[in-house]
Amino acid sequence: MKTKSVGQQIQAAILLEASTIKLGNVHPTASFVDMEYDHFIHAADAIGQSIDRCLAASNDAACQSTVGVLVVEATKAMVDHVGRNTSLGTILLIAPLVGCTDRRQLQARLSVLTPEDAAHVYEAIRMAKPGGIGTSDEHDVHADAPLDLMIAMKHAAAYDDVALQYATDYELVFQGLESYRKLVAPSLHQEDLTPVQQLQLQWMSKRVDSLIARKGGLKLAEEVRMRASLVNDAWLARASGWRESWQSLDSWMRQQVSSDRKQLANPGTIADLIAAVLFLDSHIQSSLESEL
Repeated sequence: MKTKSVGQQIQAAILLEASTIKLGNVHPTASFVDMEYDHFIHAADAIGQSIDRCLAASNDAACQSTVGVLVVEATKAMVDHVGRNTSLGTILLIAPLVGCTDRRQLQARLSVLTPEDAAHVYEAIRMAKPGGIGTSDEHDVHADAPLDLMIAMKHAAAYDDVALQYATDYELVFQGLESYRKLVAPSLHQEDLTPVQQLQLQWMSKRVDSLIARKGGLKLAEEVRMRASLVNDAWLARASGWRESWQSLDSWMRQQVSSDRKQLANPGTIADLIAAVLFLDSHIQSSLESEL
């Protein structure tokens, strides 16, 4: 069987994450006032193709396609094709993982980020206009990019879990990969939550989603976490009515909107982390298969 290209792996990861019926996110049967599932389909295709073009331009040697180039080209493709930000967080997380199958390789890649990488990343962020980003006294994305992207990421890590991954060598992503692989191992009954749904619920019950915190405030983000924790406990105990609790939480989250009907309780950062986990899992498997 032909091994998928890196771009195809990225496309598949984004589609699997987006197509799973998850709490508070866009999926095939739920949309936002400004975003629909089709946007993710078209964005995934555009992002994947742009990554493959970048790698082809550097003779398919991932190390020659810098993180910044991959980020800015994928973001341009996304904006050009769907006119909105569906996947900036996912792009930022996946770009350093291209060509990496373990944390040692990832650390090496992050250690050689250049001022050009920082400039490209800042350009991509300004292009995508992520929700709730605001301004900052230090390393503001609306200002000139710093010479060292890692310094900016470490500064933002206090309030953004995508930046936190850069600052911690992707600790959450690699932990998530371990959890996901445990979840996909056993055979589950059809009425149970899928591995992706379980991973989302696990993360939501343990962490405040940083996108919710930025858009809706820390109080709302913490309430989402506490409610998710109760649902997760019910799910783990297979308590009577756990599914109704899951659906009730989803409904409540979708009711949390701004005056212009924008979603405030969309756990978008956790969705990005899940997409990164799915890509990393596929990327490692593809690498192993290519060695056989």
